[in-house]
Amino acid sequence: MRLRKKLLLFLLAFVVGIIAFGQYLNLEYRSVIASTQKGDALFSKQVLDEYGAQIIAHLNASNVEMAIVSRSGQPRKKLPEGISFTHSAFWLRNGDSYDVYNLYHGEDNRLISSLVTDTAADFLRLTREHDVGIILPKPSVQIALADHIKSVNYARVHQVNYSLISNPLDTRFQNCNEFMLDVLAAFAWGEYDADAIKSCLATSFKTNGN
Repeated sequence: MRLRKKLLLFLLAFVVGIIAFGQYLNLEYRSVIASTQKGDALFSKQVLDEYGAQIIAHLNASNVEMAIVSRSGQPRKKLPEGISFTHSAFWLRNGDSYDVYNLYHGEDNRLISSLVTDTAADFLRLTREHDVGIILPKPSVQIALADHIKSVNYARVHQVNYSLISNPLDTRFQNCNEFMLDVLAAFAWGEYDADAIKSCLATSFKTNGN
C-alpha cells in the first residue's frame, strides 16, 4: 500500500504537468515535434559527454538504481509558466553507467513512435537548456520500478500512434510523457488495459477545470 501511495503522488504530478503543457502546445506548438533523437545539437559532443558524465556521477554517488530525468527540447522562455521540461525518460543503472529508456517518434513517419534505449549523452543531445530535472523515488520504489521497466510489462502500455499534444486521458495517441505516466500507472495498479488505465487516472485525480 505504501508503494502504491508513493507512485500515485508521481502520477498526480505527471497528470497535471502533461495536461497543462498539452493544452499550451495545442495553441502554440502545432508544428513542433519534441520527442525525437534526431536533429542538430545545441552543444558540442564534448560538452554533452561531460554533462552526461556529471549526471551519472551524481546518480552513482547517491546510489541511485532508477531515476526519472527530464530535459527541455524547447527554449524555456517559450514554455508556459510552471513548465520547465518537455521530454522525460527512465534512467536505469547498468554497472557504473545508466541506460536511458525513451519513447521517440519516428523520422520517416513522425506519427509513429518506438521505444529506444540510449545513453546519457544521446538523451541530452537535443536539450535547449543548461539543466535537467531529476526525480528520485524512494529506494524501494527505484528497485521495484527498475525491475518492472526491464520486464516485458514495460512495453505493454506503448501506443505506437504518436502525437505531441496527446491527451493523457485518451487512448488514441501517446507521447513520451504520457507513456511514462502509463508505465507508472500500470506499475502502481497492476493494470495494463489502456482503457482501464485511463479510467483509473480520470477517477483518481482531478485536474484544472474538472
